[in-house]
Amino acid sequence: MTDIDILVYKDDLALVETTLKRYGWVEKKLDDYDQQYYRK
Repeated sequence: MTDIDILVYKDDLALVETTLKRYGWVEKKLDDYDQQYYRK
């Protein structure tokens, strides 16, 4: 699997990202446009 989308509350985003990374998730480097798109 190379792509999965999950929806989280904005206030929980940092916690969710930290937890995913702790369990092996590797974030793909995105440009500023893509970062903004995925976080909205």
